[in-house]
Amino acid sequence: MKFKKILSSALSAVFLSGVCFTNTFAYNVGDVIGKVLSTDIVTYIDGIRVPSFNIAGRTAVVAENLNACGVGYYVSYSDADRALSISPKGGKDGQRDFFHFDTNTSSKPVGTPIMNVLYSDIKTYVDTQLVESFNIGGYTCIYTDELAKHCGTYYWDEAARTVNIFTEGRKILPTAVKTESARTLNADESVITKSETFERWASPAKSHLTLTEDGEYMAVEISENINIETYDEGFNLKNSFAIKKELPLFGGLYFGKDFNYIAFGQENLMCDNSREVIRIVIYDKNFVKISQVSVTNCKTSVPFDASSGEMHEDERYLVLHTSRTQYPDENGSSPQTQLTVIIDKHTWQVSNILGKFQYNHTSHAFRELVRIDEGRLITANYSDAAPIRGAFLQELDFEGEIIHTQGIFNVGGPLGANCTGAMIGNLEVSPTGYFVPMSTIDHSLPTGYSNVNIDGIDRENRDIYLLWTDKNTWEQKHTCLARYTGVALTGSVPYIVKLSDGNFMVLWQQFSDYSEESEKMCFAFMDKDGNQIGKTHSTNAMLSESCKPIEKDGKVVWYVNTDSGRDFYSLVSDANAYDEAEEEIIIPTIPDEKTEDIALPEDNEKEDIDKPVIVDGI
Repeated sequence: MKFKKILSSALSAVFLSGVCFTNTFAYNVGDVIGKVLSTDIVTYIDGIRVPSFNIAGRTAVVAENLNACGVGYYVSYSDADRALSISPKGGKDGQRDFFHFDTNTSSKPVGTPIMNVLYSDIKTYVDTQLVESFNIGGYTCIYTDELAKHCGTYYWDEAARTVNIFTEGRKILPTAVKTESARTLNADESVITKSETFERWASPAKSHLTLTEDGEYMAVEISENINIETYDEGFNLKNSFAIKKELPLFGGLYFGKDFNYIAFGQENLMCDNSREVIRIVIYDKNFVKISQVSVTNCKTSVPFDASSGEMHEDERYLVLHTSRTQYPDENGSSPQTQLTVIIDKHTWQVSNILGKFQYNHTSHAFRELVRIDEGRLITANYSDAAPIRGAFLQELDFEGEIIHTQGIFNVGGPLGANCTGAMIGNLEVSPTGYFVPMSTIDHSLPTGYSNVNIDGIDRENRDIYLLWTDKNTWEQKHTCLARYTGVALTGSVPYIVKLSDGNFMVLWQQFSDYSEESEKMCFAFMDKDGNQIGKTHSTNAMLSESCKPIEKDGKVVWYVNTDSGRDFYSLVSDANAYDEAEEEIIIPTIPDEKTEDIALPEDNEKEDIDKPVIVDGI
């Protein structure tokens, strides 16, 4: 049985009556021992609203209402024993009285005394366990956290001001909570659209969400400046400030363990090897600049071009895995490829070659993701040509040489045709494997692929897959989470979020073929070994085009920008909390699409270059 206690912030948010109920004093039955206060907190038990009250700063409910409200608890009273028993395994029998007054609906200000709390000698049991109880209006009142402790799971939602209790063994329908908030700094509207689902390549994420050292929320938006706004646990705007871009182009933001990192860049159209092309700026956790690393002589004319990159670190290394347009070749063509920058944090120097052909050369490079996992440098990549057309993983050493390359999803069409009908989301790591979520068409249907079109299909219905690769054997498991081929629906590029309980949540937007507006948001849970937990669920919510969700206090949280404000969404992150009843949009897993270890181009040779060094060392 799992029990999550209410947060201290939730307790401080309600008005305390100044009374602590104990057995220290000898009260007589009917003595006034406190006050019921008006409250704005609403209580739900298994999705059913139950009248609730503020007693001594804690949320309480009337025991008799647990049957009469339709929750289905068995409530019985023995006058001989002066005992009231509550069983979550009951049905519709038992005590049928109902206490109608609800302080949630009171017109009086929060914290206003409503009625007296009286001492009672009645002993109250929840699932045979004795709990503290009181008399209000002739009925028995108990605390909600005590109820949940003995029969279910307790969730406090600060933003929605709701208490949710889910009885052990019972399920709820999936519901995302939207909280409208404010922003004062510039930000583009960021609700994901159907057209973004079909983009041929990615771009650096403009919206970012993290937690501050105080456990509050920090939203970072990339506009003409780096705009930073902080919010309390109820998503109320607290503070706003901006810092300037150090170079015109933005290439990525990473919230590290001790520092925040931003990759800036600028064009180098004159092909000047001495020109600073990328600057990785190192900030403290409040975005006060500490230092920077300057990258030059990397055969790059335009950094971060036609892709989205990522940074990651461990105690020794910081890695930027991104894209670039190279210097023009002898034919005047400027190839677009990946660019991987590995920085040794002991010296703050680049430890790998940065020439035209790095060992992990990829062309074209449409999305680059990176993790350092227990000393292993792992990249997830998406390409329309080399080393494969599709998605692949690579393990590198910290000089950039390849240890292993593994294709994880092949797509159809000739090498170099920009239209691939698919895109990967982000990369996450479990103790046993690597997760890459993906949206893709059924590649058995097209008759041809080009740079601008896919022939033979009327529309790009993107199915949603979760690709899992065993980190030791490189064996793969493909799970289809939603099948849209053949129906008038499609899915966006999905996100995957690592959860505190060791599981993972995959989220994506679902669109109708006939509208740019979203139908709903869908999500599914996976265990650490790439197996789906339960079914795929849906709820009314909107994902952002680039704000990856994060987890806090048993909820997955993200935001989208509106034309004038900011909407935060939160969703319970416990896979066991949800009702299994769901529309059937799922198909069985299709056969894995795998490739063996892949050879790279023969011209992948090391070049003699000067290693960029840090400017203003830490």
